[in-house]
Amino acid sequence: MSKKMPPLGSVRAFEAAARHLNFTRAAEELCMTQAAVSWQIRALEDRLGMALFERRKPGLALTPVGAMLAPKITDALMRLANAFQTIERSPEKLRVSAAPTFAHSWLARHLGHFQALHPGIEIEIDATTEVANLHNGQADVAIRRGKGNWHGLVCQRLLPVILAPICAPSLLAAYDHPPTISDLAELPMLQPETLWNRWFADLKQSAPTFSKRRTTYPRQHLVIQAALAGQGVALLNPIFCAEALSEGRLVRTVSEQVVSEDEGYWLVYSATRAVAPMVESFRLWLGEEIARTTKFESQIS
Repeated sequence: MSKKMPPLGSVRAFEAAARHLNFTRAAEELCMTQAAVSWQIRALEDRLGMALFERRKPGLALTPVGAMLAPKITDALMRLANAFQTIERSPEKLRVSAAPTFAHSWLARHLGHFQALHPGIEIEIDATTEVANLHNGQADVAIRRGKGNWHGLVCQRLLPVILAPICAPSLLAAYDHPPTISDLAELPMLQPETLWNRWFADLKQSAPTFSKRRTTYPRQHLVIQAALAGQGVALLNPIFCAEALSEGRLVRTVSEQVVSEDEGYWLVYSATRAVAPMVESFRLWLGEEIARTTKFESQIS
């Protein structure tokens, strides 16, 4: 068997290049140079006595032999990685890379339910805007905001992006009538005017002339804290401030809101990690927890 087995370096280079159909991307994933990947694949083709890629301009294509071989090698490497994983982690540790707003405003409030169901799984949360490389094991799963079109990853939509004007009730104390959408311009804002202009445009309404009292924050979970302190009105996802809304510490200023049709928060993971039991447990729990809670939370007014 060992005499027929090609070098593992060549096999890994071929698998990555076949998945990306690009030597440069394969090199980045494997922390190699593009020339080294090309050399490894050429050595493998010479050993097999047949071509695995058709080298075209502007890209690559697998030959029939390469197309037959690629999924089998991906499966074999996945099994090998999982075999080593079983001895590398004790107890099991699930590494989750999460968008900061989702981590601070939703995941932290609900994660205790998962830990109660799965006490043997240790959770490590990295709340960051950096895009974790899920192919090389930088994280097990990620929760990202976007359109769910990340190449080579399994994407499960979790939540829509919703924007509704929300503030502390003290900010509305001067009104002797329920505020209207035109009243928003009189309130201090906690986000750039460009965001408000887009929000009005999505509602098919003309944006008013806004008050010049404005403080901006880089992340929505920081905006929520500023809104709780009564500093201004903000366009927030009501799902992320559901507890404060239910307790009356925050209120919807008006009933209008914008729900994005294509953008949302997604659970993403490498297809080769899908069989890991802790990933599957987290995926199932996350879907069920969101379905259980958001129907109520999204309707809080």
